Amino acid sequence: MSKKNIKNLVIASLSVVAFACGTDDGENNNMNQTMDAGTVVCDIEPTFSSLYDNVFNTVTCNSAGCHGAPESGGLLLTGDKANVHAALMGDTTAFAAPQAKRVVANDPDNSYLWTRVNSGATDVMPPSGKMNADCELAMIKTWIENGAPND
Repeated sequence: MSKKNIKNLVIASLSVVAFACGTDDGENNNMNQTMDAGTVVCDIEPTFSSLYDNVFNTVTCNSAGCHGAPESGGLLLTGDKANVHAALMGDTTAFAAPQAKRVVANDPDNSYLWTRVNSGATDVMPPSGKMNADCELAMIKTWIENGAPND
């Protein structure tokens, strides 16, 4: 194979990898999604255990300056699963009005967590960009609608 063909192959391969990391609508693709015959399949389940492992307890959410030490907004996500669940079920800080609870079981629309991750505003969480609507957002909403159990 000529050097020119190898160079073109390398460039094409790198382009495929680069474009696979994002979508054309500006949303982040979660690393927990896989491709199945051209369809994105979400590997996250609407359970707290799955959300804890794949969303809340990830470097994106629990890093220093976000919800690691020191935590932002009074929400610490670096603890063990039981403590993180308790924190999510607790009250928000005073500046978070009008919602008083981070998660209101069975009621995503009155859950501060849902408002922040599903916001179209510039203060959407995580600040790196909106979560994927068909994966992370759908699973968080379903978990809240199912009563937000520590399962």
